[in-house]
Amino acid sequence: FACKDIDVRHKIFYKLERAWGEIDYVEIGQSLPVDNNRNEDLTRFDPFSISMTDLCRGDEYTNLRIVFFSWDRWGKHKELGIVNFSLYDISTEKIWDYKIYNAKSIIGIFYVMKFEVMAKYTFLDYIFAGCSVSMMVGIDFTLDKTHTDCSDPWNSHYIPI
Repeated sequence: FACKDIDVRHKIFYKLERAWGEIDYVEIGQSLPVDNNRNEDLTRFDPFSISMTDLCRGDEYTNLRIVFFSWDRWGKHKELGIVNFSLYDISTEKIWDYKIYNAKSIIGIFYVMKFEVMAKYTFLDYIFAGCSVSMMVGIDFTLDKTHTDCSDPWNSHYIPI
């Protein structure tokens, strides 16, 4: 992720949220605070990985939003703006830039720098694809009843020490 044109002199961070019901959102991730360097074009955030279940419960049409904050060391973070999107929007569009809105106007642009969906296979996926599983059991019944002492060299279970 990266953002541009946010006019803040402090560090910024974001919270990634998923829609919960009709109007509520639940937080599913948060970035570390990043310096908003005014000398560079973009403020870049570290890439991250998240499962589809955590991100959108497997429904790519679930509303997601990123809320940007101005970081404060005392915990009084100031909300800067919000970006609304869905996983379907990102996966089908070729242009990955979205406007960051606050209550009054557009305060910046949010960019998705890289996006990829990777399959995470389970054991059952391998089985259904044709992987054969075999089990081999070996039971040793050779214990000699006359020589129960394993330190005896004539015992078949003798291990030299």
